Amino acid sequence: MKQKIIKSLIIAFAVLVILSMVFGGNFFFKIKTGFLENKEPSEIFSIKQENLFLKGEILRLEKLIPKSGEISPSLKSELEAYVYASYPFSDKSRLTINKGSQDSVEEKSPIVFQGVLLGQIFEVFPEYSSFRTLFEPGWEFPVYIGKELARGLYKGGLEPKVELISKKLQIEAGDLILTADPKLFPPGLIIGKVSRVEGEESSPFWSAPVAFSYNLNEIRKVNILSLPLPTGR
Repeated sequence: MKQKIIKSLIIAFAVLVILSMVFGGNFFFKIKTGFLENKEPSEIFSIKQENLFLKGEILRLEKLIPKSGEISPSLKSELEAYVYASYPFSDKSRLTINKGSQDSVEEKSPIVFQGVLLGQIFEVFPEYSSFRTLFEPGWEFPVYIGKELARGLYKGGLEPKVELISKKLQIEAGDLILTADPKLFPPGLIIGKVSRVEGEESSPFWSAPVAFSYNLNEIRKVNILSLPLPTGR
C-alpha cells in the first residue's frame, strides 16, 4: 500500500515538472491567478478600483498623520487657549475656553490636545467660546478604524463607542480611530484607540468602546485648528 502511494506521488511530481517545462516559469503563477481569469471583466475592474481607492486613502492619511500623536503641518494650530473650570465636574460634554471672536475664533473649528481631537467649537463670544467634546451624548459621525480603514459610526456619551463596523474587516484592540467626514473635521485626526472589540454572534457588525489618551478633567490648555473647513453641517 505504501509503495503505491509513493509511486503515485512520484508520478504527480513528474507531471508537475513536465508542465512547468512546457509552459515555462509562469506555470505556477498562472495557477495562482487563474481564479481572476474566470471572473467577469466588470468584477475584476471593481476589485482593482477598490484596491486603488484603499491605497489612496492610506497614502492620504499617512500624509495627514506623519507620526502618532502629531498634527500634519497642513493642520497646525495657530491659537492656544486655556480651558475654564466648569461645574458640575462630572459634566464632560461641553467646555469653555478663553478665546473668542476677537481672537478670530470661528464656529466648527476643531479643538485638539497634544495632536488628538477633543471636540468642536459650537458657540463663539467676543472673549470666550464653548466647544462640545467627544463625550457629548447623541453626537454621531463617521470614522475610520485601523490599518484596513474600516468604516464605523462614532457615538458620543459617557462611554463613547464606535458601532456598525463590518465583521468582514479585521479590527483589534489598539487600532487607531480617525476622523473621516471632511464636512465635520479634517480627515485623519486621531480620536482615540479601540479599547476592545464586541459584538453579538448574530449581528453582522462589531462595536468598539473608545480608549482615550487623556483625562478630560485634567486638561488646562488646548489648541484651536485654523484650517478652513467646507461649509456643511
